[in-house]
Amino acid sequence: MMTKTLGIGFMTLVLLTAGCAAKLPQPIAEPSGSFVFAAATASDIRQAILRAVAGTPWQIEDASDPGEIVVKLVRANSERMVKAKILYTAASYRICFVDAADMDYDPKERTISRKYNQWIRNLEKQIRLSLTTPAR
Repeated sequence: MMTKTLGIGFMTLVLLTAGCAAKLPQPIAEPSGSFVFAAATASDIRQAILRAVAGTPWQIEDASDPGEIVVKLVRANSERMVKAKILYTAASYRICFVDAADMDYDPKERTISRKYNQWIRNLEKQIRLSLTTPAR
């Protein structure tokens, strides 16, 4: 009986520890240069990025500078906000962190809520998909 109680206690501790660790801030994900393998112009890359963003919860905040698109994600019913910059050329693109609110952002340690990294991975996935899908 004592062994069973210790086993249950140990499993509970492991599960609680794992749950807490998953909520700790993580290093900021900044995908380092995704290369475009198809022949394209910077304008083609820009249009693919704009199409990709349109299919996500991200919003275009500023797309006036050539080679740069600033995007923002604000979660409904929350104070959470993140902003990123997508730098692009005819050969590659890169997503860079810009700002965040209510996301456990620590500028000194360059850490942030794991949610930011998930959102960036999803955005990058949409951009890659858009680059491989012909425009309609």
